[in-house]
Amino acid sequence: MLAARIARCAMALVLLTSAPALAQDRGGPASRQDEARTLAEEGFKLFGRDQWKDANERFRQADALFHAPTLVVYMARCQRKLGKLVAARDLYEKALAEPIAPGAPPAYEEAKRDAKRELDELRGRIPSIQLVVTGVPPETARATIDGLPMPVKRERIELDPGPHVVEAISERAKRVERRELNLAEGAAERVEIALQPRLVDEPSATPSEATPPTAPPPSSKGSLVPAGVAFGLGGASLVVFGVTGGLALGKFSDVKSRCHGTVCLTSDAAEASAGTTLGNVSTALLVIGSAAVVTGVVLAVVRPGKRSAPAAALGSFHLEPAVGAGSVSLRGGF
Repeated sequence: MLAARIARCAMALVLLTSAPALAQDRGGPASRQDEARTLAEEGFKLFGRDQWKDANERFRQADALFHAPTLVVYMARCQRKLGKLVAARDLYEKALAEPIAPGAPPAYEEAKRDAKRELDELRGRIPSIQLVVTGVPPETARATIDGLPMPVKRERIELDPGPHVVEAISERAKRVERRELNLAEGAAERVEIALQPRLVDEPSATPSEATPPTAPPPSSKGSLVPAGVAFGLGGASLVVFGVTGGLALGKFSDVKSRCHGTVCLTSDAAEASAGTTLGNVSTALLVIGSAAVVTGVVLAVVRPGKRSAPAAALGSFHLEPAVGAGSVSLRGGF
């Protein structure tokens, strides 16, 4: 049955060479007709092997070279097999709207009858949605389906079966709202998208906001960099404190081992003085390191740039070491 129909379609394309009134390319060179016939025959073979995508491309190329309604019907069948029901419907309607000239091959009339019968069966398989956008004035709302603009006010929107993404936006809304659908054949669904109105001083939604942010922007949290710097300075100071303290203790121990009670060698005076200096430096580093660590803790809580109750209370707090002649102190304030 299918082989016989394909043979009749191929013959119709051959007969087209003797019916120039039906061709879009009147008086075209015979090479174009031959090329169209070759492409159509390849398309019929591919269609018989269920290779519908490649077959559709051959039919499209052949029809561009030498038009025939039989090719349009077969392109509709390829689209239907591929699940592109909306495109198939449009092609069937195109074949039905085309007038057939007297003397045309019988296959053309048969193609129109097939187109009507198959289109009637196809209409019930095409799913549709009714898109309703609420929350903002309807005239301000815009929508896209699979990235393509789509009027919001249409009663029904016919789509192919399968997955789709619907997005709605308005300059009166805070953000874009997104819905994902998976339409079955023949389904008729209502898709309602509620947009959240924005306040007067809030920025309007843009298409880049299709996925609402899940966390506040970094600037609203403040930076941890100052705290990290303070912790680094404190850690380094405490490490050096440990080294210099160890050296000072070593020198004092060495000098003391050569003393007799409270009387020490005059030659050890320089080493004793160096030990005292290292001790003072070590103490200063201890204070500086401790102050830096405390400051890091405060900065981690306050986070410069973060405006909150704790930040308001601690934002002016500061610590600083003061090293003087023979003394080391730590000052702080608000």
